[in-house]
Amino acid sequence: MNANVVALSVLLIASPLGAFDSFYYHTLKFRLYERPESRFEEVTHLVRSVVIGVVALVLSRGELHGNWYWFASALFLFDFVNNVLDTISEESSRKSLGGLPLLEQVIHIIGATMTGGAAAAFIVLGWPLAHLETEIAAATQMPSWLASLATGLGGAVIVSATIEAGLFVRAWRRSVVQNAVA
Repeated sequence: MNANVVALSVLLIASPLGAFDSFYYHTLKFRLYERPESRFEEVTHLVRSVVIGVVALVLSRGELHGNWYWFASALFLFDFVNNVLDTISEESSRKSLGGLPLLEQVIHIIGATMTGGAAAAFIVLGWPLAHLETEIAAATQMPSWLASLATGLGGAVIVSATIEAGLFVRAWRRSVVQNAVA
């Protein structure tokens, strides 16, 4: 079984949960990008979006041999560490909001489990490619529809993170100006 196909399939199944969490809870309901006490959590969310977007784009290009395999594995590991930091930050970030809603907690658990599963599948199934000459080889086992969906997912996640980052920077600038005036 192809490492990229399995990992991308799992990420594509998990992505609607992540999109709902980010759009509904982070942006609409709690407006975390505006809350000074949520800045660190917001940064972890933005980093996660970019990392998962890049992972989807890279995996959709073909079989990752040599250093490309290690690059994707490092991205998955970085995402894991970032997710741990996000989880640690949520208690103080959401304290004045009454904590993390139960449904959002469930979404985080499912999302983290699925992303970890995608990472494990990629690392274990792709291991034979780790020591080959560095290249992105043709993905003979990847259906073109999956590559197209993954490319779209990667791009959409990065675009939405850019929009959210713009809101975050704008809110941060406003708070800096307000603090300077006060």
